[in-house]
Amino acid sequence: MKIGLAKMYFTAPLGVYEEERISGNDLEVSILMDVDVREKAYLHDNLEGTVDYTHCHKICASILEKPIHLLEYAAFAIAKATKEISPRIHIVHVKITKLHPPLAVQGAQTYVEVVL
Repeated sequence: MKIGLAKMYFTAPLGVYEEERISGNDLEVSILMDVDVREKAYLHDNLEGTVDYTHCHKICASILEKPIHLLEYAAFAIAKATKEISPRIHIVHVKITKLHPPLAVQGAQTYVEVVL
């Protein structure tokens, strides 16, 4: 079963330039997981049969509160930590979008996607 969290917004000290890490960058994070969901969840409405995806938000917040230079590093760290939540999570897809990168092109966004 696919379980996802889409369009979580964070302001994080992420960027190659020192100014970006000082002022922060607006980021959008989405996570999609391929999860072995058990009957407890879909037949009996019991959280024990699935993954508590509130942990994913906490992981993102924890990783993105620290100064980071690269989107690649942040996306991989989030994917790795998310996959470690449960052995029921087989594949994790993380997309991080920098909403206002320091580019000379108005409206441009940059993003990285990682699949583990």
